[in-house]
Amino acid sequence: MTPDPAPSNPLVGKPRPKGLNSGVLFWALHIAGWGGFFLVGYLSAIANGKPCEIWKLLFAVAATGFFGTLGLRYLLRACRDLPPLRVAMLMIAPVLVVAAAMGLTFIGGLGMGWCDVCQPMSRVNYVAYVFNQLNVVVGWTSLYLVITNWRKLQLQTQAALAANAMAHQAQLKMLRYQLNPHFLFNTLNAISTLVLDRDNATANRMVQGLSAFLRHSLDADPMQRVTLKQEIDAIGLYLE
Repeated sequence: MTPDPAPSNPLVGKPRPKGLNSGVLFWALHIAGWGGFFLVGYLSAIANGKPCEIWKLLFAVAATGFFGTLGLRYLLRACRDLPPLRVAMLMIAPVLVVAAAMGLTFIGGLGMGWCDVCQPMSRVNYVAYVFNQLNVVVGWTSLYLVITNWRKLQLQTQAALAANAMAHQAQLKMLRYQLNPHFLFNTLNAISTLVLDRDNATANRMVQGLSAFLRHSLDADPMQRVTLKQEIDAIGLYLE
């Protein structure tokens, strides 16, 4: 699961974990997971002497799980703000329904003659098969919850880091606004002394330098990078 330029405010927009978009990540894992489920089941059946036609049966079961767990995804998204224990209790019935649907698909495929030699030897084997599908669905649900909670933790961590960075910026700006008046008062006192001493040329030069320094200091963002020449020029104005 072309980007716009990043906003200057770190809290503008919803922070997202680096890497794949959550939707792309879900579909990649979902398709790969159920594709792997089908492939492993098919290879295992062939290794145990089952006919090649069994792919129809296994594909139908995997497709049922694929679409059934999509429904579970929407239920989990609707319950994401609930406590974990309550989510687990609410998901018991839907998980059982999806596992039962996969079992019924298997039985229905057998009834349609997709694999005549794949009939379980007893009802206990039917129950065991459905129980195996239940393990698969429970595993899917658990993995989904682990990944979504991990990504949620990433979002919270990035939001905390952004808030911390913004607080540091605010502190720097407050310090900057506290220092500027003292510098201004001292400089104006020096200019006043030069005027009283009738050193008008030096006073005029200091007024122009003060104007240039304040323009650089107040207009520039202290969190943005500047060239070395600009920094040296600013220090020169300050020292003068």
